[in-house]
Amino acid sequence: SENIHGDGSPTSNSIGMAANAAMSGRTADYLSAGASLGYIAKQTGGLYYHGSSNDLSVPLRQAIDDQQGYYLLGYTPDPSTFDAKTGQRKFHKITVRLTKRKGLSVRAHSGFLGMKDEATPPPAPGSTEALAASLSSPFEGGDIEVGMTSLFFNTAEQGSFITTLANVKAGGLTFREGPDGRREMEGDIAALAFGDNGVLAEKTATTFKASLSPEEYKRALADGFLLTLNMPAKKPGPYDVRVAVRDKATSKIGTAGEFVLVPELKKEHMALSGILLETPAPKGGAADTDLRGGTALRIFHPGDTLTYGYVILNPKLDPSKKPRLESRIRLYRDGQEVYSSETAPVPVGTDVERLLGGGNLSMAAK
Repeated sequence: SENIHGDGSPTSNSIGMAANAAMSGRTADYLSAGASLGYIAKQTGGLYYHGSSNDLSVPLRQAIDDQQGYYLLGYTPDPSTFDAKTGQRKFHKITVRLTKRKGLSVRAHSGFLGMKDEATPPPAPGSTEALAASLSSPFEGGDIEVGMTSLFFNTAEQGSFITTLANVKAGGLTFREGPDGRREMEGDIAALAFGDNGVLAEKTATTFKASLSPEEYKRALADGFLLTLNMPAKKPGPYDVRVAVRDKATSKIGTAGEFVLVPELKKEHMALSGILLETPAPKGGAADTDLRGGTALRIFHPGDTLTYGYVILNPKLDPSKKPRLESRIRLYRDGQEVYSSETAPVPVGTDVERLLGGGNLSMAAK
């Protein structure tokens, strides 16, 4: 670090000395922290990436390059390693050597304590614990294909709540043939909502039954079928919503997750609900509806007409106690605006605190 010079006065000299001492202490702390981090990384089989600038792209690139190709090895220690007759946990050193391959390097823990891990039995496949474990996992997937969309809404009767629409593919479920050739099955669906601190905020679960005609079953295999869950949202903020579907016949589970933001409404801030977006049902009726174009999956095609809807909450009122709002629709693709409508007045209904907005939007044919 550079020395700081003053005008030679006692006050100036003392400030300069204090500043130099602070800089020296900061440098020592930095070097000490770096040495500690490097030591921890080395002892645990990792790497300590650092540089002379705040450009994170350099160590990130080094970390990514390090993961391009590797072998992961492990072993099970001899049972005598965990002999606890003395009640003391002995530290066992590990040494790994490469003898036959050139161009390779090895990293490993420097050792381990002779303390046997307590084996936790996995939850039974059909148990509530298995369903809860799948919901708590940060990973999506499973044996049943599930797609979902979660939306925030608010009504005078229910207050703020989160609606989750789940699309479930029938191919992962067990259907049995019932009366009149119908296909029937029974399952469970559960949803959890975690707050921004990772703590469980809300939960709900229910059993569902499906009884499908041969034609409905054929469409459910291709497009899935829709399940809906509602959960209260008592506090504003971001929520991590996770859904799990279980087939009761086989105990197979499928999961999905999505983030949804609940706005603050108590301070009379104007806010928007989630946006319902789907292709309208064709003239042939619900039997011809492609569920992939529904709000749960939102899979659309060129030439489709989209129907959208939303609710404006807490609009400001003029002296006549009427809201005067305008709306504009913008459509983005890969971060680029591809469509922008003209501004239009928002219609006012009987509830001036919740205005319904929406319309239709035609997708370009190409």
